[in-house]
Amino acid sequence: MPNPIVKLIARFVIEGPAARQGLPQLRQQLERSGDTLAGRFEAASDTPQGRKLLRHIIGIERWGQRRLQVVLGDLPFEADGHQKFLPSEEAQLPQLVSELRETRAETLALAERVGHGGVADERVPHDFFGPLSAAGWLRYLRLHSDTEAKRLPR
Repeated sequence: MPNPIVKLIARFVIEGPAARQGLPQLRQQLERSGDTLAGRFEAASDTPQGRKLLRHIIGIERWGQRRLQVVLGDLPFEADGHQKFLPSEEAQLPQLVSELRETRAETLALAERVGHGGVADERVPHDFFGPLSAAGWLRYLRLHSDTEAKRLPR
């Protein structure tokens, strides 16, 4: 169970803005962010640090997709971490960029389904923030990837 400060952060940084923005805007932000992320990593040098960072971003996004699939009723909830969703350690940066694009496209498809399924307010646990709505998960995935990508050396 998250502490009160973490709950407050989730409420004001994730859930409140997600509710105000609505699913079409959240989806649009994810789409733009995905293009920006892919471009940033395409322009980067293929270094172990860059690959590790991109593997982390992809792993978290795939983990979040699993949570969205729970909300949609596709899969049962599992208390799992993102590690099992990481791309191969042997993948080079161009392959990882391709996996990032595919992963984001899958997130966008899930966002569409959330919108059509009327489950934007349904909640599923996040390991740190506690229960997040499906809309909150979409916002979280964009915030996470955008924030982590800032660690990539220019």
